[in-house]
Amino acid sequence: LLIGHFADRSGYAIALRLSLLIVAIAVALPALLHTTGALVVSSVLAGAFMPGCVILALGRIRELVPNDAARQKSAWSLATTSFALCQAIAAYGYSYLFEHSGSDYALLFALGGGALLVAFVIDGVVKQKA
Repeated sequence: LLIGHFADRSGYAIALRLSLLIVAIAVALPALLHTTGALVVSSVLAGAFMPGCVILALGRIRELVPNDAARQKSAWSLATTSFALCQAIAAYGYSYLFEHSGSDYALLFALGGGALLVAFVIDGVVKQKA
C-alpha cells in the first residue's frame, strides 16, 4: 500500500526502480551475510516489496504506453505471460544449479539479487514515450 501511494505521487518509474533495488539487496543479503538476522531481514523486505513490484511494473507499462488502451492491454498480456514463463524457467534453472553446485544456497541468492539488479538497470535505460 505504501509503495502504491508513493507511485501515485512520484510516478511508477521511480517507485518501480526503488522497489527493485530494495528487493535486489534483500535477496542478495543472505549470500553476503550467513546469519539468521540477514535471512529474517531478507524475507521481510522481499516478501513486502516483491508483490508490489508486479503491480508497479504494470503501472510502468501504462506510463510507457500512454493513452492507448489496446497497446496497454497487449503489453500487459505480454508482460504477464513473460513473467510466468520466466518464473518457470528460473525455477528449473535454480533447481539444476542447486543440485549441481553442492546445494549452495548463497549462489542462488546472489543470482536472484543479480537478476533483480539487471531489471533495475533495464528499466533505467527505457525511455518514456511523450
